[in-house]
Amino acid sequence: MSVRGPMFTPTRRRGCREDFMRIGILTVSDSCFKNCSEDRSGNNLRKVVAERLPATVVANKIVPDDIGQIRAVLEQWCDEKRLDLVLTCGGTGFAPTDVTPEATRIVIEREAPGLAVAMTRASLDSTPMAMLSRAVCGIRGSSLIVNLPGSMRGSQECVETIVPCLPHAIDLLRDALPEVRATHQTMGHGHHSMARAGGAVIPEGPSMGLDHGLNSTNGHVGSVGLPSALNGDLSSTESLQQMETPDDSDEEPHLHHSYRDAHLTHSHSFNVNPSSAPFSRSNHNPRLTSSAVGCIDEKPPGGAQVHRGHHHATTTPIAFRPRASPYPIVAVDQALTTILENASTLPSENVKYKEASGRILSCDVYASDPLPPFPASIKDGYAVRASDGAGIRDVIGDSTAGSINTAEVVPGTVVRISTGAPLPPGADAVVQVEDTELIQASDDGYQEFKVRILVQVKPGQDIRPVGLDIQKGEKILPKGTRLGPSELGLLAAVGVIHVKVYKQPVIGVMSTGNELVDPGDRLLPHQIRDSNRTTLLAQLEDYGLKPVDMGIVPDCSSNLVRKLGEAVQSCDIIVTSGGVSMGEKDLLKGVLERELGAHIHFGRVFMKPGKPTTFATVDINGMRKLIFALPGNPVSAIVTCNLFVVPAVRKMQGFFRPQQTVIKVRVTQDIKLDPRPEYFRVSLAWTNGIRSSGGEEAEPDGYPLATGTGSQISSRLLSMVSSNALLMLPPASEQKNVVHTNELVNALIIGRV
Repeated sequence: MSVRGPMFTPTRRRGCREDFMRIGILTVSDSCFKNCSEDRSGNNLRKVVAERLPATVVANKIVPDDIGQIRAVLEQWCDEKRLDLVLTCGGTGFAPTDVTPEATRIVIEREAPGLAVAMTRASLDSTPMAMLSRAVCGIRGSSLIVNLPGSMRGSQECVETIVPCLPHAIDLLRDALPEVRATHQTMGHGHHSMARAGGAVIPEGPSMGLDHGLNSTNGHVGSVGLPSALNGDLSSTESLQQMETPDDSDEEPHLHHSYRDAHLTHSHSFNVNPSSAPFSRSNHNPRLTSSAVGCIDEKPPGGAQVHRGHHHATTTPIAFRPRASPYPIVAVDQALTTILENASTLPSENVKYKEASGRILSCDVYASDPLPPFPASIKDGYAVRASDGAGIRDVIGDSTAGSINTAEVVPGTVVRISTGAPLPPGADAVVQVEDTELIQASDDGYQEFKVRILVQVKPGQDIRPVGLDIQKGEKILPKGTRLGPSELGLLAAVGVIHVKVYKQPVIGVMSTGNELVDPGDRLLPHQIRDSNRTTLLAQLEDYGLKPVDMGIVPDCSSNLVRKLGEAVQSCDIIVTSGGVSMGEKDLLKGVLERELGAHIHFGRVFMKPGKPTTFATVDINGMRKLIFALPGNPVSAIVTCNLFVVPAVRKMQGFFRPQQTVIKVRVTQDIKLDPRPEYFRVSLAWTNGIRSSGGEEAEPDGYPLATGTGSQISSRLLSMVSSNALLMLPPASEQKNVVHTNELVNALIIGRV
């Protein structure tokens, strides 16, 4: 049964404590966010907090059941508002949309599982359904975050359960030495019936499971009346021992509180199991510390890699690392939507038309001159007066393309004319040479004197009038047009030599891993050559981009922080490969979040290959930088690059439809479906009209044939050779677990076909 103290009144607040706790209440509910229901739980929590704690609620917010939005508010309240306590309400159950614990785990730096245990134990007295709570409690910086259930009754019961320890917990996080000393002094002098801390009541009793880790100056070990929720002790010990410092002694107890003043230190240990020695979590300062064991520096010129000492951002032993990813798995479509929502089209710039190939226009382009700029002949023949009709005519000159003819066509005369040449004055039609007959010429044949016109012509016949193709001032290319050979030719034709196009994103590509060396280096027994970086760079170059090669970064937090820090300053998009799975040296996600302050939008994708794919963003100088942490397996890296990186690049380049082209293809083999959606590497080919179907020939139907490229395991780079498409195979189901030969399947184009 939970233990609750009396209502708080100002007289219970210690005189030395002038400021109240600053609290934020975050309600997580789709229905409340959409104003479909009232936030009764959040409103009630505000009343409970005001009555039972020396606190002021300074922040309130309602967000939907979205891990990104929950996380963003928690980080803002902890890092910017620096609240003492953040209470979340809702989203802690088993429903698919209940993601508050997942968001909280991403944000916190140290766990406080004892709080969650205390709340669960108290709630179980009311309902066995409390076993279904997944509440998480922990610390970020100097802020305490506590997950509460969504019901009004449940959230109130849980808050009232932990109220006794909250003031002291906040004092500890604030580094409030006088208040901490006063609390310990009060409890250390035999006041075990009811010890007050910051206006809340801390009751005595074995049910509290107390073990605060306090040592007296005479060497005896004792425990004081503070709930084990603070120190996260998960052992079954629930005895409460009295401090052995005499009541009349003027000597303060020697309390281990990590404070440099008055020899006070504090240690809240986590007993993971009864037989293990306790380990402590270091006081983590985001963005300043590094996290790796056994850092390997980048190779000095001409030398081997240098192994540094142990360098930690978190001291969690490898045996206690999480056994399941804290990142919810998302569908491919959801992942791509998230990426495109965070990718913004870049500003525009003026470039010369000759340098604009492959670029996207950022504004409409208008013709500065008409095309053609003069009346021009469509055919080789003779410029005539239509009113003259058929008959013999004198040839008084010629008009060729690029020349100026001043001879005027008068009745009874013609001017020989070439295709594209300007129409001479006086002429209003052209007769093609096939409709004429030579009557008289010079002896050497280089000059014509007379010809016979064999047909009757109409005015304007075989003439391109001024502006027939393009009028002056006409819009010739709309905003969003990709400039290819024809478009550049058109710009040249109308005299547009400078165009406004969207800037190209600067893309940095790096590989991570202690085992990697450059292709030209000699291999040691534990090393492999880095192929991912070469493949990714070449893939991006194949799309007309100029990515930046940022080299290999060892699996060391300090190196990762430095290289990523350089990358986000100079690049719009950073693409890494490796270090995103669940291994001991997979440090990238932690470095992105804790050291760079990046927001990880997703850390796993429901797909094969490429499940550990991670997407993060960080805002630098008002610009959002995109970070794609791709898996280390070569095929996974190139597949996810095409699925996620390329569309983001195209969005930033200004493409209205940044997604890759998808077409229907026929498979040439039976393919067993995987439980996950699979991107199966194939080579496309168009036959000369006959396809095989069960040994019989059939008429062509226009669909290309898709042939697999061999074993599809994610480490086999050979399967990408000659591949120009990815079959988009659905996950296996009870109804369908095989795609049969000649079935039509969607295919994503990733190369030239």
